[in-house]
Amino acid sequence: MKFECECGKRIADQTDFLSFKGYLISDQDFSGYQAAIDEAIEKSGTSEKEKESAIMAVRSLNVFKIMYQCSGCGSIYINDSNENLHQYTPKNDLTSKKILQSKSNA
Repeated sequence: MKFECECGKRIADQTDFLSFKGYLISDQDFSGYQAAIDEAIEKSGTSEKEKESAIMAVRSLNVFKIMYQCSGCGSIYINDSNENLHQYTPKNDLTSKKILQSKSNA
């Protein structure tokens, strides 16, 4: 995905491990997602095929929204359930432009 922020900065999602990309899960989906992980761990079976099936069941859950942050102005873009991007603009210039960066890289 490629798009341009209103400030003119281009945002391109063409690789992995992007510091300006993140995933959002609603509180309504979080408990179910945790339960699916627990079930995959506890009931995955002993064979490699059973374990792979359990892992793929968790990965196939469609509970995350993709989000991006513009490094120019700090705006946040979030995909809705119909894959439409919505922009959220910071109140002022003091907003961190690295809000989606990994905690381990902070």
